[in-house]
Amino acid sequence: AAAARACFDAALEALPRASADGETVAAVEAFVERYVERARCPADDLLDEWTATGRMLPAPENVTAVT
Repeated sequence: AAAARACFDAALEALPRASADGETVAAVEAFVERYVERARCPADDLLDEWTATGRMLPAPENVTAVT
């Protein structure tokens, strides 16, 4: 988790120098908030779904898009 935080901190700092557009910056910030700051990864969402429902993939109504 500490390594992920360090990597994403560096990436967020570098995005403006790489001329990343606002949408890309917002997507990275949303990922950091949803996963990195909570010491989680996308696979944790699948495990949570499997634990709660026995399904490996979330039902379409439970899927949220990052905008």
